[in-house]
Amino acid sequence: MSSSTMRKPTSFDKSVS
Repeated sequence: MSSSTMRKPTSFDKSVS
């Protein structure tokens, strides 16, 4: 989910990273 990186960094976003 590359789009996640473009979107505001959230708690789950770090997990996905």
